[in-house]
Amino acid sequence: MGKLLWKAGAPTRVSRLPSSRRKPTAIDEGALTEQICDLAHQLWLRGLLVADTGLISVETHRKRYMVNRPGRRRANLSSQDLMTVDLGGTVLDGSASIDPLTWLPHRLA
Repeated sequence: MGKLLWKAGAPTRVSRLPSSRRKPTAIDEGALTEQICDLAHQLWLRGLLVADTGLISVETHRKRYMVNRPGRRRANLSSQDLMTVDLGGTVLDGSASIDPLTWLPHRLA
C-alpha cells in the first residue's frame, strides 16, 4: 500500500515503511508552511475546498500537528494563519483555540 503525496503535477505514490523501520527526519517548518499554503490555494482553485470551513492539518511530529486557524480563508493562507497543536487539540503556539468538535476527527484517525 502507498500514500499519496501532493506535488506540483499529479499525485505521486510513495511506499510506506512500518513505523519500526522509519528513520526520524527533521522537518523544515518554514518550507512546510509554504507548501501547506500553496497546497490549500491549489485545492481551492480546483474546487476541492470551500473557502473557510474545516481544517487542513499535517503531522509534524508524533502527536503534533500544524493546522490552519479556524475561520481563516484557506484560498489565501499565509504562514501567520498556521499554528501547532497537540493530539488533544491544545494550541502550542499562539493564543488561538480549536473547537473540540472540529478537532475530534483528528483524534479518531
